[in-house]
Amino acid sequence: MTDATSPLVRRVAILLAVATAAGIAIAAFVLSFSALWDVATRVWPNRHLSWLGPAVVDATILQATVSLLVVAHSAKPGERRYFWSLLVGAAATSIAGNALHAITPPNQPLTPVVAALIACIPPIFLCLSTHSVVVLTRRVARRPAAARGATGTAPEPLAEASNFDEVEDGLPVGNPELVEDITAALVPAATRETVISRARRIREEHGLATGTAKIAAVLMHRATYPEASLRELAAAGNVHHNTAKKILEVDADRGADLTLV
Repeated sequence: MTDATSPLVRRVAILLAVATAAGIAIAAFVLSFSALWDVATRVWPNRHLSWLGPAVVDATILQATVSLLVVAHSAKPGERRYFWSLLVGAAATSIAGNALHAITPPNQPLTPVVAALIACIPPIFLCLSTHSVVVLTRRVARRPAAARGATGTAPEPLAEASNFDEVEDGLPVGNPELVEDITAALVPAATRETVISRARRIREEHGLATGTAKIAAVLMHRATYPEASLRELAAAGNVHHNTAKKILEVDADRGADLTLV
């Protein structure tokens, strides 16, 4: 069955949906912030400063959300788990604060235990947010480190040396970190050429639609991290996990595992 909806109707519907979602988001933020501000004022009586309490919670939610976009294709699942945990924890804190505001009568002081727990939120979130910056900074620092060899000079781009059929800016298509791992000077040139040739033969002999660069990224990650899970290998090559499984099955039939020497 074909979709008979006209493009104009679809665009209008999308715009209305986006506008509605934005309105709901603004209303929810204002209501939640107001409730959390009231709860925070019972812990920090100075209302000119107590608004910073809910600001810390909402800022942590925003930071975790943006960070998840940055590590969405990371080959290290621990990074994604950390930011998902941070997002869920901050959101749960916000929900709990709103619930506490709803069940606590106006102007009634909080119990000492509850007040102490709320007072601990800002320093705890400060530590978590600082660690988030460290995680993201390490990702940025790995890029120039991987692009330089032991002598401080940049190695020859893998794409130029091997005629990859899928390249962007002189580098093979795939996970950026894995591309850097392949081109790093710590990986011997002979090993790189072995991976490239092996990936190309697998694609040609078995008629795989997956690009040579992505196959090479999967093989290199498997050689570098033998204990990597199937989903980690799939993330390394930016392919579906079933595709990564097929690549490994085909490569296993060829024998002679890759090793980094």
